[in-house]
Amino acid sequence: MNDAVLVRTNAQSDPSIILFGRDNAGKPRASWFDAVSADLATKAAEQMSMRILKLETEEHRAVARQVAPGRVFANGRAFTPFARATVFSKLVEFAHVAQQADGPSAGTEVAASDGNGATAVPGGFGTASGSAVPPPPKRPLDWDEIGIGSVVLATSGLDEGWWESVVIGVNGEAFSLKWRDYPGEPVFVRRRSEVALLPSDGN
Repeated sequence: MNDAVLVRTNAQSDPSIILFGRDNAGKPRASWFDAVSADLATKAAEQMSMRILKLETEEHRAVARQVAPGRVFANGRAFTPFARATVFSKLVEFAHVAQQADGPSAGTEVAASDGNGATAVPGGFGTASGSAVPPPPKRPLDWDEIGIGSVVLATSGLDEGWWESVVIGVNGEAFSLKWRDYPGEPVFVRRRSEVALLPSDGN
């Protein structure tokens, strides 16, 4: 049966990896897996367009304990329940920091297709293709050019003004962002309709 459990993570085991990502409704989801089930969980991540964070520090493992243990079904998909927004933001930040420190070959994440036509690289959500994809422009000229590394404008409130933000993840119509001039601030998420393009040069 497709809904039969192929492997279930033992809640008493030590977390080895975390699968995380957003579902079609944009809701954050995450679950952890132990070393025994890590290989199957990795394959599930590829099928479900989810990211993987390898747990390498005590801080990683502390956050892992704030998400539910996972399980992989016989159809190859994994159980990933909803995760709190604060925990999800930390996972995105950990993955981004690991990529910045170790480079694209570090293997801390799996890029996969979500069917939305976005391009994923380590540190972002979206789709992956078999060929190399050039990075998007830092300053997109139209909405279709927004991608990993793009600088857009975002606001934290109607009275807070609009500030430059760097896109570090794309998941359909949702962008994971970091304030360009305040790198110490947490990662936040905005939908495409909630960001603005910078004025083009010469305007």
